[in-house]
Amino acid sequence: MRAIFLREDSKPSVEQVITLSDDRATHLIKATRVRKADNVLILDGEGRSYTSEVLSVSRRDIDLKIISIEEKTKTHHIDLCLGLPKKDAFELAVKNSVELGVRNIYPFVAQYTQWAIKNPDRVNSLIESALIQSNNYFFTTFHKVEESLSDLQEMIVSYDVVVLTTLKPGKNLNDFAVDKSKKYLIIIGPEGGLSDEEEDLILSLDNTKALMLDTPILRTPNAVSSIIGYLHGKFAAL
Repeated sequence: MRAIFLREDSKPSVEQVITLSDDRATHLIKATRVRKADNVLILDGEGRSYTSEVLSVSRRDIDLKIISIEEKTKTHHIDLCLGLPKKDAFELAVKNSVELGVRNIYPFVAQYTQWAIKNPDRVNSLIESALIQSNNYFFTTFHKVEESLSDLQEMIVSYDVVVLTTLKPGKNLNDFAVDKSKKYLIIIGPEGGLSDEEEDLILSLDNTKALMLDTPILRTPNAVSSIIGYLHGKFAAL
């Protein structure tokens, strides 16, 4: 179903009519070519979706009538700590994270980072686009960029399980049972990976579990998808 993101603070009710005249209206009218009586899904990013019916369409405006409301709860908690890769890899990693249900992304400047975010507004646009494309009920929060991995250490130790792909010895994630009620944080570096110093910092923490994937070296977006997919597979087997 075609979808849009509810940016307004107020939450609509059944039978309420919403008039859109911004870029969301343009997208529905010109890109997806909705017509009168079509259904449009409205996502608030907090677990609620509103099924609406198109009442009218003009050149710039569209009227949507709320016909039903559905609410979902998160069944797991996976966050991502991301060493900034290059632009294209970064944008794809963000999109993949949103589509796979990551709640929070904590970006940092890794020792091998070679690119900086120049347009923060574009990041939120990427997240919104991925959310509506995947019909994800939950918005992903993108936090401010930290200048090093060590600046995030206080946040990292607050998680139940920290997952790090590494060839270095450590407590292996495969030796532990997964638990949906726990908070998981995945740490992934840029194209050059994490430095020895950065890996040693994470491996020194009591909540870190090492994960060795039987794959060639993965680009950052593929690593994001593979590790999150690994956890989803473990959750599904419970």
